[in-house]
Parts: sequence; structure tokens; C-alpha cells
Amino acid sequence: MRARMEDAASLRAQAARCRRLAAMVTTPDVIETLRQMAREYDARADALEAQDAKD
Repeated sequence: MRARMEDAASLRAQAARCRRLAAMVTTPDVIETLRQMAREYDARADALEAQDAKD
């Protein structure tokens, strides 16, 4: 279970990194791609955390 929580934390860190990068660029397509990636990382982290809550 501990490994999963670390994975969720890593996914959240990646999401945060994508958001930081999105704030630094000016190309709209790149901004949207990075924001979408952040949402996907967060969704994956949410799923892992939800699974851990069930276990």
C-alpha cells in the first residue's frame, strides 16, 4: 500500500510540474496540452488513492 501512495504522490508532482510549465509558455496549444496532462495525472492519482481507501 505504501508504494501506491508514493506513486500517487509522484503523479501529483508531475501534475504540478505540468501546471508550472503551462504558466511559463505562451503557445495556447502547448498550454492546453500541459493542462490536460496535469488533469490526467491528477485523475490517475485520484484513482490510486481511491483504490487504497478500499483496501
